[in-house]
Amino acid sequence: MSVVNANPSLLVDLVDAVDRLVKVKPDSSREIWESIIGAALSSYNSLSHNSSSGVDATEKFLSLAKSYRSSSQVLSAVADHLESKYGSPLEEAGCREYHSEIEDRFDGVVTIFADNLSHSDKEIRISTLKILCHYKFLDREVPSAEQMAVKRRKTEFSHISNMDSTSSNVLQLLLSIETTPISIATSRCIQRVISKIQMDLSAGRISDIYVPPVLNGLLGILHNRFSYLWNPALECLAVLIKGHFALVWDNFMCYLERFHLISQTSSGVDHCVNAVSLDKPTGLGDSFKKFVNCASDSTLCVTILSLLLQCLQKIPTIESQSRSLSQSQQLIPLFLKFLGYNIDDLRSVGLFDNHACKGKEWKAVLKEWLNLLKLMKNPKLSYQSQFLKEVLQNRFMEDNDPEIQVKVLDCLLTWKDDYLVPYDQHLRNLISSKNFKRGINNMEFI
Repeated sequence: MSVVNANPSLLVDLVDAVDRLVKVKPDSSREIWESIIGAALSSYNSLSHNSSSGVDATEKFLSLAKSYRSSSQVLSAVADHLESKYGSPLEEAGCREYHSEIEDRFDGVVTIFADNLSHSDKEIRISTLKILCHYKFLDREVPSAEQMAVKRRKTEFSHISNMDSTSSNVLQLLLSIETTPISIATSRCIQRVISKIQMDLSAGRISDIYVPPVLNGLLGILHNRFSYLWNPALECLAVLIKGHFALVWDNFMCYLERFHLISQTSSGVDHCVNAVSLDKPTGLGDSFKKFVNCASDSTLCVTILSLLLQCLQKIPTIESQSRSLSQSQQLIPLFLKFLGYNIDDLRSVGLFDNHACKGKEWKAVLKEWLNLLKLMKNPKLSYQSQFLKEVLQNRFMEDNDPEIQVKVLDCLLTWKDDYLVPYDQHLRNLISSKNFKRGINNMEFI
């Protein structure tokens, strides 16, 4: 059968059959079946251009995207379908037609797709953003005909480099960040887009319904292995959490806990890098395996964990929030788990999993935890306060890394104990090899 005479509806029948199979018999091969659905949808997109059928499959495509939202192949095919029928997701809303299904309010789908925006797979993030950008943006000003004509003439790069102080579709901003090729040359432009999001957050120009997906979108930026973007994204995250604490704090903590668990596994360092060994497929079977297991090179999980802790350090309100028992009950247990303790059995400082506390990466994360803990203004009211202090005193003040010793001392000083505060500088001199002799000479013994 030639491409011209092909019937796309046969592919729809195939998708329906596989969809029923997956729902009836979910098993370990689900990923393969999802890839087949994605391939069939992509083929449908190609064939439908040459078909005289007037059937609109948008509703079916969107339904499949919701059902298989973790499949990059399905999401990519759905995003391509929407773009071919309704225009680029980076166009102004007034420049596109809308199917009745995507004229629905955005809040109907935000909970379904939001987590995808923080996924380690860049293709999933991009495809999801493209899909969400086709939903009507809430509280968006309708541009004039002249403004729309100007927008059509602009390229995606100019879309990034020409930001003003007016409210923008934050999903389009996130999409422009993810789709822009990352390099030293483009990093400044991308940073400007992140700054635009930060300004909109600070000025209250972003509706609350978009705050959770923006949180996930900013977390997704951290998965790009390009450190020039990390600090601007962290600054923006800090502004978002500070301004919308009740809306996003629990989600942020869930994300932090997830990466803590991943980093504690034996393969945690490489968990976020989904690389495929079949660089050069030798046949149809190898090609299909490569299609199913899409390569995704993202930031290491231990690095993500460190970045999340750095984000918390940038939030001024974290100091006051840490005073409350409820907040310390989230942060302190996670820190103790990181140190190898079973939080259900805190009988002794010496009872911990030594295997969980090794390696250069672990020490780097430990330093970020200590940087966060020293911001606590009243640790005496924190969860397991006395046990935490004993851990710091007995396990880490004797560490062979002077930087860790200094950070631990900073943490211990927040307890403001009379036996320690007067000897602050003396202890710092003892820790420093450069000032050790001075510390010995000036130390006042009780």
